[in-house]
Amino acid sequence: MEYNPLASHIRAHTEALEDLGSTIGECREELEWFDAFEPAAMESQIADAEAAVVDGEDRLANLRTTIEGTREQADNLRPQTRLQIEPRNLVLPWTLLWDLVSATRIAVAKTKELNRCLVEIENGQSLERELADGQAMMLTRLAEMRDELERHSMFDRGATGDRLGKLVAEAAGRSDELDALTARATALDEELEVPLKEYLRRKSELGDLERKLERARYYDRQLGLAENGRERRQIHEECGSDLGNSRPRDIINSAVPKVASAQRDVAKLEYRVQDIIRRGTLDVQKLIVDGSNLCYEGDRLIGLWALRALLARLAEDAEVLVIFDASIVQKLSVQSTDALRSQMQGMNVHIVATKAGADETILDAAKEPSTYVLSNDRFADFPEKAAVREGRLIRHEIFDGRILVHDLRIDMEYSTRR
Repeated sequence: MEYNPLASHIRAHTEALEDLGSTIGECREELEWFDAFEPAAMESQIADAEAAVVDGEDRLANLRTTIEGTREQADNLRPQTRLQIEPRNLVLPWTLLWDLVSATRIAVAKTKELNRCLVEIENGQSLERELADGQAMMLTRLAEMRDELERHSMFDRGATGDRLGKLVAEAAGRSDELDALTARATALDEELEVPLKEYLRRKSELGDLERKLERARYYDRQLGLAENGRERRQIHEECGSDLGNSRPRDIINSAVPKVASAQRDVAKLEYRVQDIIRRGTLDVQKLIVDGSNLCYEGDRLIGLWALRALLARLAEDAEVLVIFDASIVQKLSVQSTDALRSQMQGMNVHIVATKAGADETILDAAKEPSTYVLSNDRFADFPEKAAVREGRLIRHEIFDGRILVHDLRIDMEYSTRR
């Protein structure tokens, strides 16, 4: 079973990158073809091919005329290949013999001439097929050359070059995304390794305990149904052979608390594994930071020290917007909102209108699925807001000069010195 959800994302990214690579290769091949193509040379080849087609048609026409003439000659010769004797000579033996010899000579000569014609016809037809095949191939090649010349004239090299540039840039971006995704997946695998291994081990042990308990209950039910001592003794023996203890009730009494304890441990480990997976798969592109919330350590106002240190760290991985409610100006004893902004130089800061709370503004700024809210406020009075409804709320802890944001794997120190 695959526990790391990022593995399927890596496969999808890899396939998309391979498809992009194929498209980039096709674009490059088109540009190379265009640059190597010589229109003048192709026009010359087309002219030669057209002349060859005309010549081929002439040769075919002449050959067909020759074949037809030979066929007519053969048709005329066929009657002459038969013996022809004058009927008047049949009554005179000496003239019959002479006519028979003469007719045979004529028939033999005409037969030879007919055979020669038939051979010429066969050879001519064979040549005709060769010429026709060559003509068809030449016409096909001529059409291909014309198409290629037209394709070259219609080809927009600038647009294809621009497309190639965009595809290369997209591939570079996707490659960076894949590298980042692979790094996240590796980090998640490493973090999951020990808890997941322990979870699977304890889950297997729980399964063994539950099966043993179910078998013991089966034997216990069979004992209740036994009609005599012999049947009960036989059941005890089977239980001992099967479970290592002939007393099913003892097994049940021992197994029940063990199963309950194992179930609690497995549930805790499962929650831990799922929480690690949840954190490892968070797609945090933008963070809306509840600035006022991060000015406190518990109930104690600590000012901007922790907030500024944390924002510098957050900005390394995501876009950050800090939102303050108007009351923070007075609480921090700064003269104005501009004075507060001056203490947050280099950071994207928004201070809500006077007397207005920041909660709704913070949540409305986090409508996108990849935008999360960093605050310890659970916003219970805004259950309809997307960030609340979808659980895109990240908590933090500030204590003893440290800032912890577990969901973002942040554990850092901050100083109150300038």
